[in-house]
Amino acid sequence: MSQTLFRGFDSVSQRPFSLLRNNFGVAEAWGFYLKNGPPSWLIESPHPVADENTEDIALEIWRRIPHSMLMVAGAHRQAGGPGGNQGLADVPWNSGSMFNKVAEHYMPRPQLQVHGFTNSTAPDKDIVLASGSAPAKQLHIDLADAF
Repeated sequence: MSQTLFRGFDSVSQRPFSLLRNNFGVAEAWGFYLKNGPPSWLIESPHPVADENTEDIALEIWRRIPHSMLMVAGAHRQAGGPGGNQGLADVPWNSGSMFNKVAEHYMPRPQLQVHGFTNSTAPDKDIVLASGSAPAKQLHIDLADAF
């Protein structure tokens, strides 16, 4: 088996959790999935390490939203060779990835992906809020207003 299920208690959020994560030394880099009850939200870090600190930010968001699931990809977005953007390791774009399959399974629940941007791609911006390729919904407007 390439993954292990752990159950525990998060002392920060004061909630029990279930964690499914890769075992060390296996070829599959499926990442990890952390939840506390049936999720009403998905909090995603699809490019950990490549998008600096996004896994830490996503964990903090997970701790603040009860009944959510944290999804952290298991490989650098360019794993497997240079120019890996939108390749097999860029999990949001890989429809066969475990990350993508889990996200699809929980549709149509709201999904929040945490990404990092450089000054060259988002100059003078602290936060970029987008609805992907879909039109903005009231949820996006409410989040933008809250920020």
